[in-house]
Amino acid sequence: MMKINFFEEFPEKEVLKKASLIKFNSIIYIAAQSLKKFDLYSKQIKKINKRITPAYWPILKKEEGYWLSPFSETKALERVFNELKKHKKKLTVLLDLELPTHTPKLFFKNFFRFFRNKRMIKDFVMNKPENLTLATAEYSINNGLLSFILRFLGIRLKKVDERIFMCYTSTARNDYWEKVMRKNIKKQKSVGLGVIATGILGNELLLSSDKLGRDLELAQKSKTKTVTIFRLGGLNKEYLEVINKFKSS
Repeated sequence: MMKINFFEEFPEKEVLKKASLIKFNSIIYIAAQSLKKFDLYSKQIKKINKRITPAYWPILKKEEGYWLSPFSETKALERVFNELKKHKKKLTVLLDLELPTHTPKLFFKNFFRFFRNKRMIKDFVMNKPENLTLATAEYSINNGLLSFILRFLGIRLKKVDERIFMCYTSTARNDYWEKVMRKNIKKQKSVGLGVIATGILGNELLLSSDKLGRDLELAQKSKTKTVTIFRLGGLNKEYLEVINKFKSS
């Protein structure tokens, strides 16, 4: 059996209520633009379900890059990391390492800040406070050359506590890429599966409950330890019926 967690990108009150459907221990990575906002969401979800452990998923404003990368705005990265350095309580933090493909002007605007930003991200991870547990969400690429390119781009890091490879088969636009993603599921100890609700892009295709079961079965057979499903907001009885066949207690 596997540990099954969830991402939640839009933690409105009605969405967080879906945590009441979960009858097993689980981590929910909650997106927020500040620790103050995260603390509010964290308190809400703990009241809803005591078996849930909230984890902080820092996001930026869309115009700042939204996800974390060396092409994000320098001041936004500084804001996130300085806030986390001041935090004294134990906390699991998700660094969502993705390029700002939805804001292409940032590639040009922050071109000359690339190495400075890359060093800032690396230094934070290498010297993180002891009270923080760091997870990353990363592109599901396991090819040697492409992995090298991701490291050069600063969106694949060393010395993180958990690396979640996003193997979202529903987003594959053809059979070839779906096979590639399913092949990547076989190789990883921790994978992200989905999507069962759209994200910030708003145009993601959704995974059927049957195909979610297929991906979960592949992960289980591959001895994957942890699956994180995108996202809590899509959870319903149909998906839960499938998930409960694979979850640990």
